[in-house]
Amino acid sequence: MSNHNNDSNDFLSDRNKGVHEARNVLARIFRQMLRDLHIDHTIWHRKMMGYLSDPRRVVAPTSQERAYARGNLNKELRRPRMTWRTFSDKAIPFLNPLRVRFIIEADWPNGKTTRHMTTLDRAAYAQEEHPEDHPDESDKHEPSETK
Repeated sequence: MSNHNNDSNDFLSDRNKGVHEARNVLARIFRQMLRDLHIDHTIWHRKMMGYLSDPRRVVAPTSQERAYARGNLNKELRRPRMTWRTFSDKAIPFLNPLRVRFIIEADWPNGKTTRHMTTLDRAAYAQEEHPEDHPDESDKHEPSETK
């Protein structure tokens, strides 16, 4: 296991989990989740081993390939910016909740507030498609409703 205690990206030792250092909304949400769940180095390591051992992941069983996958995932999850793909395909499965509910409240110039929500359960968040996966079809992509 690599030691990130001296790493400048080591926000796990920070009681706020580096929320203030996140540079986009997805990284900020992920770090808020780490903070609110009290994820420390020990729990991070346990979640990492669970993620790498999950049969839904394509991680080869050799120790060298697992170490490579662990190092890459550590780097991706510790970056101050996070893409939707990293958030949905790696960060959320890493935390391993039963379901995730996304809620957006929008305040409009006319004074109206709208609320938009979708829920992904554990099986669904691993199956999400991304428009960038199908560049020819990106204009046709319509998000599917879940629950």
